[in-house]
Amino acid sequence: MCRTEDSIMTSSPSSSPSYFCSLTTIDSICLGTGRFLRAVWVPALQAAHYHPVFIQPRGRSFVEDCLAKGDNVVSLPVDTVLASGEIQTDQYDCYGAFSWGTEQDQQAFYNKWWKSVSLDQTKPFLIAVGVTEAGLASADTEAMQQLFRFLCSLRTKAPTTKICVVNTDNVPLNGNVIRRHMMTLLQQQGGNDDDGQFLEERVVFLNSMVDRITSHRPNDVLVPRAEPQPAKALVVADLGNDLPPEFHTIPGVIIRNSIEALQQDVTWKLRIANGTHTAIAHALALCSCLQTTILSSPSSGIARTFLKYLDALVQDQILRVLPSEAQLVWDDWRQRLLHPHFGLSTFFITQNGAAKGGIRFGPTVADLLRQEQPVTVAMAWAFAVLLRWLTPAQTVNMTPMKKFRTRYRGWLNQFSREHVAAEYKQIKESSNTTEEYGDRLAFNLNEGWYDFRCTCMIQIDDLVYNLSHCLARGEGVCRVIIWAYLVAEDGGNMQEVAHLPYFETFVGAVHNLYADLILKNNVLDHLDELIGTNALGEDCQIMV
Repeated sequence: MCRTEDSIMTSSPSSSPSYFCSLTTIDSICLGTGRFLRAVWVPALQAAHYHPVFIQPRGRSFVEDCLAKGDNVVSLPVDTVLASGEIQTDQYDCYGAFSWGTEQDQQAFYNKWWKSVSLDQTKPFLIAVGVTEAGLASADTEAMQQLFRFLCSLRTKAPTTKICVVNTDNVPLNGNVIRRHMMTLLQQQGGNDDDGQFLEERVVFLNSMVDRITSHRPNDVLVPRAEPQPAKALVVADLGNDLPPEFHTIPGVIIRNSIEALQQDVTWKLRIANGTHTAIAHALALCSCLQTTILSSPSSGIARTFLKYLDALVQDQILRVLPSEAQLVWDDWRQRLLHPHFGLSTFFITQNGAAKGGIRFGPTVADLLRQEQPVTVAMAWAFAVLLRWLTPAQTVNMTPMKKFRTRYRGWLNQFSREHVAAEYKQIKESSNTTEEYGDRLAFNLNEGWYDFRCTCMIQIDDLVYNLSHCLARGEGVCRVIIWAYLVAEDGGNMQEVAHLPYFETFVGAVHNLYADLILKNNVLDHLDELIGTNALGEDCQIMV
């Protein structure tokens, strides 16, 4: 791998450096600089003797941090929190950093640096696409357009080996999704035959799954902070053996030779790991529990209550419709969930909750209904508490909205809904006890409120409403709203089983449990009551 003598490249002789790269021959690009990509993909690259160059799609914080270090090769730290609480910091090499945040940045990349480098023709060229489901939502997203432009520019480098594109987010069949978007963009731009042939013959879009709980170092959002590497940190379906052979022996990397094997991994990940995270996040956040680490405390009554709930949900529902090997997946995940020194923000996990209900709970309910298996109170409660989270404090009339509002304010466990609603109407300066947990989302435990965003649209009598706008009706929320959410495409997504007779029973159970949560205004007491009466494992028809 060749390096330049002067690693700092500038946009003009008189300007300060706008990027750096120490290579004249490259073998990999990371489109994204996120913590997850750096905690999962980059360790695999280094183990396979690759030399990653990073592109920051928006902004310059990562690039400026690399430039400030002033080295030919920048070391990127990743903190691993061991079971003992000890922090192990590993260093991974970064050989270049660029921004595509402005047109000037993109010109510096394509018109200066990109023209000066060549590809390593001795091994596959690897591209990591570090975007979430929002970036993969359509061919029109900025992320997909940037990737298309970059792939087309690769054709001019005349690569003789395969170009492997891997996404580091758990969108089902993400490789197929990206390929479809690239073909859409190709057609939109006139269907250039050379670009089309290049994409067909040289580029392979691999389906993948990633799994490592990752946050950031306290007081430094640029440094990933992660759990110990799981056995399946990265799973890739490499049907054509296009990845470097080293990937078959890297710890934490699993190579599948069929889509079916990968889909099973994804199913287990979404239903067991992600599903249980979602099942507890909204309830814990409503109870003002900030971190999932509370589950690891053996003396905590809250921990005992929520673990009983999770065990009932998994054993009686999720595992019932999965192969027997899934029990081992749950055993492993349950142990990871109980890490005493590492967890995630419960408020952070709640984001996009309406859709997560359909992605993470919906398939289990649908399988249970198709197999004529009972849906239990635990599953109905999981949906009910999610809907409680998505209920605004301020009550409104349910009317169709010409301009849909998506940001709302909810009230925490045992606080007055009316008081939070009244305070929300007043213009007040931000309190020093207010904490942010997402983009323009915050909470205040002292004042008993949290912001949330809901973009889920439901259809009632041929009219379209925002779900949370409907839930804001107050105690009179009717079954039709619950039903509409459970079948909404960006909600429960269970329209395919809505015709089954038992589905109405499930809707009724979710509705009644939700109504109880609103009326009693105490999530923990409500769950304790269900546990005390041994109701969690019972058929949810007892709640109708």
